[in-house]
Amino acid sequence: MSGWSALAHQGRLALGRQIAAWNAPRAAQQACLRRLLTLTAGSAFGAEHGLRPEMTVADWQGAVPVRE
Repeated sequence: MSGWSALAHQGRLALGRQIAAWNAPRAAQQACLRRLLTLTAGSAFGAEHGLRPEMTVADWQGAVPVRE
């Protein structure tokens, strides 16, 4: 596969993911939150606020105060 065809392939994959997110925005946002919580759960910030990958948006909003 040439460089350009590999790039075009990756672009098609990204477009497919974007279309899926447009068609199911709630699921896409929940998946994004789950990824972020998975990445931050083991950090000092995550431990301080009790972050867990299975948290809902409401759980997260209650655990992390609004900051400036």
